[in-house]
Amino acid sequence: MKPLDALRGEIDIVDTKLLDLLLRRMELAKDIASYKQSAKLPVHDPDREGQVLKLWKEKANALGLPVKGVMAILQEVISMSKSVQERCNK
Repeated sequence: MKPLDALRGEIDIVDTKLLDLLLRRMELAKDIASYKQSAKLPVHDPDREGQVLKLWKEKANALGLPVKGVMAILQEVISMSKSVQERCNK
């Protein structure tokens, strides 16, 4: 068994990667905002949001992750993405 400090160090690395991915997702949200603005599309796209929620739920189930927790995280990420897009459209 690895020492606790080593395990925590690995979690710190994973957390940094998660933050890097979240930053990338928000950068993409800005690009999507620009596209939607030029195409006169609304920020909120319920069909796309439903697709993403369904996909994440299926993947969480397949991976044996707690679906409720995964969906809560995704809802927050979607909310952040929409906020970024709304700010870009002002």
